[in-house]
Amino acid sequence: MVQIGLHQGSALSSFLFNVVFDVLTEAVRENPPWCVLYADDVILLAKNKRALQRKFEHWREALESRALRISRNKTEYMTTDTDGDQKESIQMDGIKLKRVTSFKYLGSMLEPSGRLDKEIRHRIQSGWNNWKLTGVTCNRKVPVKLNGKIHKAVVMPAMMYALETAAMRKTEKRKLNVVETKMLRYKKQG
Repeated sequence: MVQIGLHQGSALSSFLFNVVFDVLTEAVRENPPWCVLYADDVILLAKNKRALQRKFEHWREALESRALRISRNKTEYMTTDTDGDQKESIQMDGIKLKRVTSFKYLGSMLEPSGRLDKEIRHRIQSGWNNWKLTGVTCNRKVPVKLNGKIHKAVVMPAMMYALETAAMRKTEKRKLNVVETKMLRYKKQG
């Protein structure tokens, strides 16, 4: 029986965490786009590595002074290298943090160039995974109309997640169209 706090998995847990985290980070938080918060995920943006290092240290100090810790294993950074500081790295307590060339945030792949190449590949893979998981895509006993509805309800949302507002190039749109056509043709042949 819980006497103080909430049961693990309670519907109020995430809400309570967000309220507390909001108060704890109020002093160091900046407006978007320089700071983006979602639950316990934080993205800090800066114009150069030195500014990012300072900002990161402010966050670390603010959180640790309130008995919260930043995970060294999960913390990573990405640069666009426009400042030419490729050798300099971001550190936490003298330990270099992992530098990545892309990372996943809220289900989307982010790249330094701002292009969508990895995101499109990721979305296509998600679409194929959902297509395979439906289990009815190649079954001739399933009516074509029902297959189309399943495709629209299960496959397309996975392929288009977070791309509705993305500035896609013609080549990226074409890749998605080619994959969708392959899926639909496979259903007819199956």
